[in-house]
Parts: sequence; C-alpha cells; structure tokens
Amino acid sequence: MKFIRRSLVVLGLSLFAISSGLAQETCKRYVEPGFSLCVPDGWSVETQADQKFKAFFAPAAETFTANINLRDESSSASLTSYVADSIKRILSNPPTIAATSIKLVGWTDFATASGVTGNKVIFETEHQGLLIRTVQYYLAAGQSRKFIVTGTCLVKDKDTFDSVFERAAKSLRLDN
Repeated sequence: MKFIRRSLVVLGLSLFAISSGLAQETCKRYVEPGFSLCVPDGWSVETQADQKFKAFFAPAAETFTANINLRDESSSASLTSYVADSIKRILSNPPTIAATSIKLVGWTDFATASGVTGNKVIFETEHQGLLIRTVQYYLAAGQSRKFIVTGTCLVKDKDTFDSVFERAAKSLRLDN
C-alpha cells in the first residue's frame, strides 16, 4: 500500500512538473532584445509614450485597470543596495509620484523559473482616493544592468492579481 501511495505521489508531482513546463512553453511571450516575458492570458500589450518597453494591461476595469510595466536601468551598485536605494527614494517623497501616502508592505527574495535571482518589493499607495498595490520584481541583468517588472492593481484586487504578477515575473528570461 505504501508503494502504491508513494508511486501516486511521484506520478502526481511528475505530471505537475510536466504541465507547468508546458504552460511556460506555450505562453504568449513578449520578446525584446535581451529578455522575454509571458503576457498574462487575456491581457493586451500596448506601447506607452516615453517608455522603452511596452506595457501589459488586464481587461479594462471601471475604476483602475491592473497593469504590468517593464524597465531597465544602469547601476553599478549591488542589487541589494540598488533595491534599498529605490525603496528609500520612493518612501521619502510621495508627492513626487502624486501619492498621498506610501508604505512598504514587504521585501523578500525572488527567483524566476529560469533561475535568475532578485528581490520582490511590495508597496501600498494612496493615490487620488484609491488604495493601490504595487509589486516590483528587481533582477540583476548583467554587470551593471538592473531589470524591474512592476505589477500594479487596487489593494482590494490583490488576491486576483498577485498570482498573475508572480507568474509573469517568474516567466522572465534574460538573454545575456
């Protein structure tokens, strides 16, 4: 009986691993020189004025449409120092980004499915009467390049969108 149960567990884990791999391989992938990322199902990809990369948008919502933005920056600082400096800058001056208040909710380690490690930072911001959740994934993309994936939604929608942001960020592949 133990052998059968153990075999079923191994089979289940194998099927999960295979199906997870297939899901990653069959996604609609947004590709730029140096990186690619899976676009969430049902989301649109749009060019944004004055932005280097396109942005992803959830289906339109009445109050606030969840979105994912991408950016890269050059910095010789370690990733940890870069993230700490970014957090300090964001928290030190909320009016700069038209926010009434900003609070840091969390800062943890993060890794993509392809093994790129980094940090995940979560903020909650009051902006024009809305409570907004921002989830940022910071990754080192070479000697002095930092890559940031930012997912934004209403705090009340975090249970819906946090997993979408996580899957998109985990799908990031860097081509050095």
